[in-house]
Amino acid sequence: MIDPQPSETPRLIAFDLMDTVVIDPFFAVVPGVTGMTLDELFEVAHPTSWLEFERGEIDEQTFLGRFYRSGLAREVPPAAQIVRTVLDNYRFVGGMERLLGRLRREDLLLYVLSNYTVWVDHVREALKLDRFFDDYVVSFQTGARKPEPEAYQTLCQRAGLGPGRCLLIDDRRANVEGAAAIGMPALRFRHARQLEAELVGRGLLSPDA
Repeated sequence: MIDPQPSETPRLIAFDLMDTVVIDPFFAVVPGVTGMTLDELFEVAHPTSWLEFERGEIDEQTFLGRFYRSGLAREVPPAAQIVRTVLDNYRFVGGMERLLGRLRREDLLLYVLSNYTVWVDHVREALKLDRFFDDYVVSFQTGARKPEPEAYQTLCQRAGLGPGRCLLIDDRRANVEGAAAIGMPALRFRHARQLEAELVGRGLLSPDA
């Protein structure tokens, strides 16, 4: 049930996960471990399996079996090695753990709205994210990925709030624009200090004493 009452002040802040709250190990760590550049990895990766895994259309075992394109001429590291590197290297984006702790003391709901896989449970456990977030709306469960309207609408339905009462924080321009298209205010994330200043300016975060 969507709360029909409009409000200029958001009741809920929804955070993207990767490269907003948590550093994405695939981009930050995997190239160094594999000895391949990101461009080289993308050249050999299967073109659709990640998106299917992220939508929950295939399970992890199927994803691992289809990690690479078929018929590769070059030697590549085992898919399981790459996945283990990802799972072992989740870290907070600088300053975000502290900022989330401050936000937790405000009268706000904090959600994750993420395009991600079943690995979100590993992130939650590794970084103890449940101390900050009230709920998680993740594409592998919903089948909808930002910037598709259904992704944002699912968040609103889960929380029982209209889009105007939710604020999205996301590092990707397309996702910010997708939120705005359905009437959900959004901020483009660049770093924790920038986000802190914008939240204080909107009256959503008390100034640091």
